[in-house]
Amino acid sequence: EVLKIPNMECVSIFFKNEEDCEKCRRELVKDESIMVAKGWHCNIEVFSKTAGKASAVKILSEKLGIKIEDVISIGDSDNDMLAVKCAGLGISVSNGTHELKEVADEVGCSNDEHIARYVLNKYFK
Repeated sequence: EVLKIPNMECVSIFFKNEEDCEKCRRELVKDESIMVAKGWHCNIEVFSKTAGKASAVKILSEKLGIKIEDVISIGDSDNDMLAVKCAGLGISVSNGTHELKEVADEVGCSNDEHIARYVLNKYFK
């Protein structure tokens, strides 16, 4: 219901424990009109299907005149999943969520090891 509020794109929900968080996430993913992403500890994010990072990546690539297959998207959590999947090359950091690593084209180094430097050195030499 909250996502029906005009201009509402994302709701972040925090729980006191992982069990309650996971129980709520399992219920919410049944609704195909929304996207549900596990955040970090005891947190889920609920998005409109038209909102989120994937939409931003697509809009930005169009505005810049870059084909989506030429875009590299890097993520570390489930809320990055659609952006990683829509890009020509989707990269998960090694300390990202298991689910994100499953959909990514590649798993790079961790956030702490400078993932941007990793991508620049590997793809732009």
